[in-house]
Amino acid sequence: MTLLDQLRDADRERHFATLFAPAGKREALAALALFEIDVARVVERAREPAAGEIRLQWWREALAGERGPEAAGNPIASALLGAIARFKLPVAAFDRLLDARVADLYHDPVPDRAALEALLGETRSVPLALAAQILADGRDAGIADACGHGGVALGCVALLQSLARDRARGRVTVPLAMLAATGSDAERFASAQDAAEAAPAVAALVALAREHFASFRSAARPVPAALRPALLPVAAAQARLPALERAGGRLAIHSLRQPVLRPILAMARRAVMGWR
Repeated sequence: MTLLDQLRDADRERHFATLFAPAGKREALAALALFEIDVARVVERAREPAAGEIRLQWWREALAGERGPEAAGNPIASALLGAIARFKLPVAAFDRLLDARVADLYHDPVPDRAALEALLGETRSVPLALAAQILADGRDAGIADACGHGGVALGCVALLQSLARDRARGRVTVPLAMLAATGSDAERFASAQDAAEAAPAVAALVALAREHFASFRSAARPVPAALRPALLPVAAAQARLPALERAGGRLAIHSLRQPVLRPILAMARRAVMGWR
């Protein structure tokens, strides 16, 4: 099974976005996406933080060239090391992403908006920037603002999608200052029994996503067609936001069934037309 096949099975939207890239760069983009998916799953599945740290440390050592035979035997790690060498990807960027995921293992509440934006910047914006560098043949793609705002917006949508699941696991992912501004706190939000109680916090998170989508659109407008595939996951996330906003506080009680066709169409449109 190729890496593109693995990506199709793991995330059909990311696979679809990769198909808009030149054929010679798809494997590198797939390796990057599969790495991102793997480390996110470590956080989601680890029963104990120490176990998750061991897996994330393996990735850190593999990408630093300290796990030679093991990394060579891992198709994702092997391809990602090849991409790092070919496209001059900064290992420090991967380290920052892994640091953020290690912190995420402990499920500590996020204090405020700035802390959330910093977390999403490392876990969501960094992969967009690395994908853009691959598409730019190892050069600085010059689209840092688009990647920054796009990653935060993408991350906000992901938080909204997983709100009910996170609450069921005892995790409060809405920043504490944001909860306080809506007259709530972590304990009350975690124990909310109806949609009305959770609605103000959900609305605040939606507003933050919309703010970053607006900034992203302005920054993405001049992005050349060759770099658009790196940003297509943002288009898919934006296509989901209206339904999430309509669901409101219900997102904290029940997970919303996700649309399939609308995000795909949004990515296809942006790949061809850009963000005009």
